[in-house]
Amino acid sequence: TRMLPLITIVDRGANDRRRTIPNIAEIEKQMLREFMGKALIQRINFAHLKPCEQWCVTHASTILIGQHGAGLANAALLRGDGRAALIEITPKSTAFKTIYPCVARLREVHFVRIHQNTTHSAVDTELLLSAVRSLIAKIGQACTDRWPPSLLSKRMKYRKCPSAPVQEIHYTNSLVRSGECRADGLSDTEPRGREPSPKSLCYIGDDTSSQSYYSRVIAEMRCSFPVATMATKHSIPELDLFFRTYSRFERDRPLFVAADFSVAAWFHAREYMHPDVHVYKYLDKYGNLSRSEMTQKPSSFPGLNLWTAFQLEKANIMETALRIGYLGVLFIDSDLFFVAPLPPMGLESLGVSPHRTNTHFNHKYGTYNGGLIFVRNITVLKLWRNLTVGSPYFEQWAIEPLAKQIPHFIIDPSLNLGWYQMGVHASSDRTDRVKWLQLSESGGLSFNNQHVQSIHAHIVPGTTPSYYPKTLVSHLTKLLNRSIIRNEFCAAIPSFCGQR
Repeated sequence: TRMLPLITIVDRGANDRRRTIPNIAEIEKQMLREFMGKALIQRINFAHLKPCEQWCVTHASTILIGQHGAGLANAALLRGDGRAALIEITPKSTAFKTIYPCVARLREVHFVRIHQNTTHSAVDTELLLSAVRSLIAKIGQACTDRWPPSLLSKRMKYRKCPSAPVQEIHYTNSLVRSGECRADGLSDTEPRGREPSPKSLCYIGDDTSSQSYYSRVIAEMRCSFPVATMATKHSIPELDLFFRTYSRFERDRPLFVAADFSVAAWFHAREYMHPDVHVYKYLDKYGNLSRSEMTQKPSSFPGLNLWTAFQLEKANIMETALRIGYLGVLFIDSDLFFVAPLPPMGLESLGVSPHRTNTHFNHKYGTYNGGLIFVRNITVLKLWRNLTVGSPYFEQWAIEPLAKQIPHFIIDPSLNLGWYQMGVHASSDRTDRVKWLQLSESGGLSFNNQHVQSIHAHIVPGTTPSYYPKTLVSHLTKLLNRSIIRNEFCAAIPSFCGQR
């Protein structure tokens, strides 16, 4: 499957004195309308990002669009060999001053220049869209663009394009699947790229070695992300266990919550448990309805019932985190609880968690679990919403066609051990795997001798479905009473405390 290109629009902000694009919001809107399902669109102000975050955003971009200025120097980190493109926006009167065609030539990326009348004039939207269409068709082809020789005049002599290619910092997807994030942001197992020449356009800076910088870039993207969840008053008993265990292992990680009035009040009374919780009352209109009631009611979204619209609120709370400025967000259902810290995420735009069950289960409910999903881009969320219309099983089944169109990684399986992986009717070999779940020497849990970081199961009294493996709750309860999270477990479910 051909992956969707990522188009990054560099926004200098409306109050920049030197350069602005007054119709940048309209440009983004038109691009989303035209390229929905064909490309991912993101608008970013580099001034709000750390240098390492700017590096990762640029390197992941297929087409970088921005006004002439220092912020566009990140174009030196675009992928070469015709795999990326640069669109520079600049007035005709100052075009001779710019070096970015040189940068594009050195990086061997496709280059297009769009003119403004002044540094604060609106940009011709149709002209820009036309350039993007043309460049999308060129991506992957050898770059034949050249800096016009006629412009290499004496007045430009000091800006003459070098003939040697800019040395590239190596980047491979294998980096996102290896190593652990250490306290200093480095990884012992990540391979190192070649160190760029200090005179190259990729030069990192004098404050740190390029190798250390490169490792920090990867660690920042993999480890610095918030978690999002959602809950109504019916979910509070399970949310209690979720929040207590989350606060134990992830006290420094922000938590975004889509809630109704009752859940918002519940969190307000527990501010002491976690210092960085953001509650948004998106769910008041659902709070008094059961799942069966919502399934029977239509929603304001054409083709979706109210239950499906409710499930898509997870996309809304994730979008809230991304719009604040985070470069990725992990959604986790509130019926999950933690027995270890979260693992690093991949660098791709989407992270998915396979059910790892038998074919019949996957065909009915989808290949991937909707209770755990990682997203780096708002356009991914918009595409997910669109694919949910007509989905055989709500928003969850739509993750499979989404993953076919979006660059994605598989989330560490230890993060989402589900009840469905342990029962006879859902396990891939139709055997009872409950006893595979064991207590480790450190007080954590393991499944089939593999470390477990969280469990996705309804174990709170009154929430356990009839189709659950009969021995799961009793076996898991006995383990948790001897586990590292015994205190949190007993505080959340006192009636189960002491069962050994």
